[in-house]
Amino acid sequence: MSRFLVIYWHLVFRFMMPLIKRVNWDVVFSVNLTSRESYYQNCPAPLAKYAIRSKIYYHKNIPFALVLGKRFKGLILFTGTPNQLLASNPEHIHQIASDLLTYKAKRYALGAGLPSVYNRATEHLTRHPDIVHQHSGFIFLMLGSFGLVLDRFQHYHLDRRPIAIVGAGYSGKALANALVDQGYRVNLFDIRQVSEETTKENLNLFVDRFEEIGSSGLIIILSTDGESGFRSIKRHLKPNMVVLSNAFPSLSPESVAIMKSSGVFVFETFASIPSTRTFPNLKGLVPPGFGGCYIQAHLESITGTHYDNDIARFTQDANEHNIKPFLVPL
Repeated sequence: MSRFLVIYWHLVFRFMMPLIKRVNWDVVFSVNLTSRESYYQNCPAPLAKYAIRSKIYYHKNIPFALVLGKRFKGLILFTGTPNQLLASNPEHIHQIASDLLTYKAKRYALGAGLPSVYNRATEHLTRHPDIVHQHSGFIFLMLGSFGLVLDRFQHYHLDRRPIAIVGAGYSGKALANALVDQGYRVNLFDIRQVSEETTKENLNLFVDRFEEIGSSGLIIILSTDGESGFRSIKRHLKPNMVVLSNAFPSLSPESVAIMKSSGVFVFETFASIPSTRTFPNLKGLVPPGFGGCYIQAHLESITGTHYDNDIARFTQDANEHNIKPFLVPL
């Protein structure tokens, strides 16, 4: 039944596209399915096969779900451009962003691999002020999730050891700097040399040296997808470690089972927005909450503010609007 509903919902959106683009949305949120495999993880097999064959999915934003709340309406789109193609040719993000702006909205949000590529494409793209790709919402979400973990596992004293961040990309470096600014020690891990190494005190970068994970109690996975992060660290996991995942696609059930059998606690990170839900609400296809990239656009559409990277101001307004991070045990 769920497969039928997803295909039906998609086809309705597809043929009602001209009407959908005339609606004045509060937020239009675009997320890319980062690889061929992610199609099959997030879509029914018939839809995944059709999408992979159809090149239109590489540059178009296809309506997938609604976000509805009190006097609020948002739209979730997906685009099929894999991360590898996005990174290899900036023209792809230009076409995606141009298509995104054909929808009417107060704010536009980018998710998965789109924000980092959009941020790097300075020579090929004139940035639109209402396309949100900065870090305030993400940092608010992750610092809040970090606080929830510290409260939940007080007896492990996770903050006395370095915090491990797997993925030293656009979001990973921003979170690492935010944690260091709050006085924590951070070890940043990646499989490749990153272009901008930090010289901040209490922040260490390890390239392809994941054995250093063992000195941490809390691990935050921000890799291109959850599985690549898991493969990098699985040999170095120890009992009573805590893993927070904020990757898309997320960890597979098989990887979660391996971690839990090793005595590791695993959580996904989301935020709740009062009286706001996504439709259709199908398990495995629509997450139980909202990510940082989305909540920033959501709050900006309500307050009329461009927070950019003003984390303090965003946090104050998010608290006033009762937006709260929460953890989902895996």
